[in-house]
Amino acid sequence: MSKRISFVVAGVVQGVGYRMFAQRRAGELGITGFVRNVSSGDVQGEAQGPDDALKKFMGYLQRGPQGSRVDSLTTNAVELQTSESSFSVGKTT
Repeated sequence: MSKRISFVVAGVVQGVGYRMFAQRRAGELGITGFVRNVSSGDVQGEAQGPDDALKKFMGYLQRGPQGSRVDSLTTNAVELQTSESSFSVGKTT
């Protein structure tokens, strides 16, 4: 069964290729959604897919790409979206 989560990643996660890393891993797992930098220095996004794929994705987000340091990963369940077909990198908010 598919579900959707919002996530916020704090730490050294901007300027290290974190968003592209997340997009690549999401594509490998068949996850849709988005990721973007936020002005606080965190990375924020939403991800949707099968429960087992989301668990793997969260593991990737917790580790991050080389050069990053993840201090915390916060997730919350949100409403499913039916209009997405990919995982995108959004603009900084």
